[in-house]
Amino acid sequence: MAQALPEVYELAQALERLPGPRGASASDDGGEHVRAVLAGFHCRLEALRRSLNRLPRAAFDSMLVNSRETPTHFKWNLYRGPRSGLTLWLHEYKPPDLVDAAYVEAPHNHRYGFTSLILTGGYLHTRFLVDPVGQDRARVTDVRPEFLAPGATYTLTPDDWHNVTRAREGTVTLIAQERPTRAYSTSLSTSPDAPLGTRTGTLRYHYPVEARWRTLRSVLGRPHERKSQ
Repeated sequence: MAQALPEVYELAQALERLPGPRGASASDDGGEHVRAVLAGFHCRLEALRRSLNRLPRAAFDSMLVNSRETPTHFKWNLYRGPRSGLTLWLHEYKPPDLVDAAYVEAPHNHRYGFTSLILTGGYLHTRFLVDPVGQDRARVTDVRPEFLAPGATYTLTPDDWHNVTRAREGTVTLIAQERPTRAYSTSLSTSPDAPLGTRTGTLRYHYPVEARWRTLRSVLGRPHERKSQ
């Protein structure tokens, strides 16, 4: 499918040629090389728009297979490396009236490292330092907000905590995602009454559907009540 979008295919090949992981979590440069490649892609935004307008139906159907909706945005799958684990996405953010504010504001991490390029719009990106205070409890000890405009890039590892709020109408980002390094992501549910930098909350673990395959088989294998005759 990526070859139907020449700009995406060329970007993927440039990222695939980088040494080591295609992101932040295990690279020595902290994602600097990936950010440089993505930043150079921003000038090709108009060419990408034209290619998307000409996308054949078969390529669009192929894109849809791995695309999905989340509570905050739509994830359009552009490329998935068969061996490297590199995945490219367009994240199309929903209008504010379609987003659950409590979900958006919760600090969270991801199963994978990634680098993001703001293509259009912009949002408030906040990094958090989160320290465990028990088995399922943690405390936010530092907050670092920054508004990101088109052309801005940033890199997160699977251990970094952040959130994205105040997305402008029409915000779209390009994501270069690494292969997942664990089976779940984590969010921190806190009380909104305390200042964010001193909040303590409950850790919640989130598993993607593919991680539940064994659970599904187990549930289907349990004896069920038979319909009474």
